[in-house]
Amino acid sequence: MNSIVHSIRKTSLLKIFSIAFVFFFITSGCKKNLTTLEAPGKLDATDVDLNKEVLDLNGSWEFYWEKLLYPNDFNLPNSPIPDGYTKGLKSWNSIETKEKKIGSDGYATYRLRVQLPKNSIRLGIRISAQNTSFRLFVNKKELALSGIPGKNKAETIHARTNRTIYFQPNTDELEIILHVANYYFFRGGLRGFIQIGSSELIENVQNRRYVFDLVLSGFGIYIWLYHIFLFLQRPKDRSILYFILLSGSFLPRYFLISERTLSLLITEVPFDLNIRMLHSLHVMTPSLLLLFMHSIFPEFIKFRTVLYFLLSTLLYFFTWFFSPQVYTSMFLFYSVGATFAALIPISFALFQSLKLKIRGAIFQSLGILFFVVLLVFAFSGVLQAESSGFMAILGFTSLSFFQSLFLSVSYTEKMQTNLVMAEQLQESKEALKKQREELELNFHDALGGSLTDLKIFTERIRKEIPKKSWSDAIWKLDKKISDIIQTFRSQLLFMEDMEFASSELFTGLHLALLRRYSDAGRELNFTTSGIGLTENTLDKTNAWIQLFFLVMEICTNDLKYGIGESKWKIIRKENDLFIHQENTIAKLKKEIFTPGKRTKERTELLGGNINAVITKNRLKLEIHLPKFWR
Repeated sequence: MNSIVHSIRKTSLLKIFSIAFVFFFITSGCKKNLTTLEAPGKLDATDVDLNKEVLDLNGSWEFYWEKLLYPNDFNLPNSPIPDGYTKGLKSWNSIETKEKKIGSDGYATYRLRVQLPKNSIRLGIRISAQNTSFRLFVNKKELALSGIPGKNKAETIHARTNRTIYFQPNTDELEIILHVANYYFFRGGLRGFIQIGSSELIENVQNRRYVFDLVLSGFGIYIWLYHIFLFLQRPKDRSILYFILLSGSFLPRYFLISERTLSLLITEVPFDLNIRMLHSLHVMTPSLLLLFMHSIFPEFIKFRTVLYFLLSTLLYFFTWFFSPQVYTSMFLFYSVGATFAALIPISFALFQSLKLKIRGAIFQSLGILFFVVLLVFAFSGVLQAESSGFMAILGFTSLSFFQSLFLSVSYTEKMQTNLVMAEQLQESKEALKKQREELELNFHDALGGSLTDLKIFTERIRKEIPKKSWSDAIWKLDKKISDIIQTFRSQLLFMEDMEFASSELFTGLHLALLRRYSDAGRELNFTTSGIGLTENTLDKTNAWIQLFFLVMEICTNDLKYGIGESKWKIIRKENDLFIHQENTIAKLKKEIFTPGKRTKERTELLGGNINAVITKNRLKLEIHLPKFWR
């Protein structure tokens, strides 16, 4: 079993290092060159080597509100005058024109001129999905279209797709014009990224991001399928079922955000279905995460807490009956609020689990920590109109990864526990078999002997004793029958004492000794020290059975050879058990008293030792059982 645990730990470490390497590989290949502006609406990139560096077009764009201007419009004698200039790729909600402050709905044109190095090479442009449709012109040519930006809601077709375009510039200056329209989200305008570089470099970046998304999605699918298989083996384990639901809710998001790799496999998902599916999965995450954590730590996270979050999630779905701007804005507020509210009971449960040193709790804590940090970056990106799908994917993957590690550790521990329980069960069966044989033997010897005497005596009455003396014989017969009944009663009481001792060991021992000494007409002085009478967390399998029979055998020896009061004291010192027994021995029996062979065998079976000393007809017996408790 140790080799299995070592193998699992080794595999876990390899997984961690592998994921860390992939993160480093991807992020090292996505370094971006931040440039400075020469003038509003212009970007000087003459010193940028586009074969080596990807250039972010996050400069100051000319902004034309409620105008869809085409390249030829800027060649007219009275060329349009910008309504303002944007500071990076930001939403237009915060822009104020001369006439009014802009809201979420509307349309606009963005324009940026980029000065390239001379003898420019074939270029590529990567542009993320804008809010919520766009048309791209480069040097008077339309190169890309996502949805159809229009001058009203009826004319606009919303879309949520990234675009990568390759072209050969015919001059050293690029004129980039973007039409953007939004009648859906609570924020409109530019967002995410617009990057240019050599066609080879852009293609490499694009492919790396595709590979990264596909690796993470493949990893997520593997974790999901693995736990389905695990659940089929352990269908009563609710924590695995809830983790399947949680990790399963992440799978569609791998394909619908960031690079949207689902478009490589099937046709594009309809815009409204895409948004509603993503929002539904996002808002369900806090409730599913709490449900999973509740199944692991029910004593720290109560089900009513989970129920509150499930009800709040249900209430959120009523926002779907309002306009898209309302429910998309409510989505952001609810997601942020519910996620960080759920972290309160989760953090408390993790703190308690770490405090109690529950195995695997460190993996859960790391998973929640990475998830929270990356989610903060993702939410921050949404608020700043940046592309944050990459961070969200990393957050989902880190949570799934570390939670699966926790379940693996938990599953391994349960396997170990099951093996130990199986061994203990087998030992219990063997021990109970031996005890049953001893009980049968004792019962046979006691009751069988008495019945044999009874049979012999009745035959004597019939054959040898005259009828006139039958009254005395009947009296003797009655006494023997009473002795048999008493023997039978004693055996039944002994079994009851043994059953009681299985749950309350030391209380059961006290009662069994008190009954036996009372029946023999002797006094009992029984005391304990350092233990609770209900304390049964023993180290050895069936230790209580062996201890019970050991005490009963010492008692039998005392009743056979001792007289007067019998003193018993049971002491616990740390995890060791000491039994002291003291009584007076009749003079005629002093020389023949020694601890029985079976008593010595039981003491050795419990890993202890026995010592008996007789001084002036006084027996002092001491038994030491080391490490009797865990």
